[in-house]
Amino acid sequence: MDKIDIILAQLEGIESRLTKLECEKGENRKERKETIHNCTIQPSEMPMGKFAYVGRYNSKDESFGSTFGADSNTISSLFKINSFEMAKVIDAFASEERLDIIKNLMQERLSIKALMENLQYQTTGKLYHHLSYLDKIGVITKENDQYFVTPKYISAVVLILTGAEKLTRAME
Repeated sequence: MDKIDIILAQLEGIESRLTKLECEKGENRKERKETIHNCTIQPSEMPMGKFAYVGRYNSKDESFGSTFGADSNTISSLFKINSFEMAKVIDAFASEERLDIIKNLMQERLSIKALMENLQYQTTGKLYHHLSYLDKIGVITKENDQYFVTPKYISAVVLILTGAEKLTRAME
């Protein structure tokens, strides 16, 4: 291998490490959108106890969505979060009715009338009760009489649903 090949190999290694650092750093949304597709961090390359996730989501009607990732966290930081506060959030996903609402609102913006039809509710009382709870913790947003999952929390919702799906399959 001659010197040029060695230098080219070193440059490729440097470029790969820079890409990984950009993916980990993700200083702002614009940078995340530019680097997310080049993120090449493999799970085996992550430090023990650290995790990261990336993804893109658009609603079926393409009226809202989210690009998320280039964030990383440590497992130990999760254990430091107040359990009472976490339980309030997890409780939002512990109801079959709220899960059905969230799944509907992940797909498109919906009015009360459309939600009632989709979920086959006879009255608005129960629906408003669940929407109020989801709104209080920030999972959903209301705009122009239509509800949808708050874009900045789409990644959290996706991860919760993914975890539930994985655990559900394990119980089969």
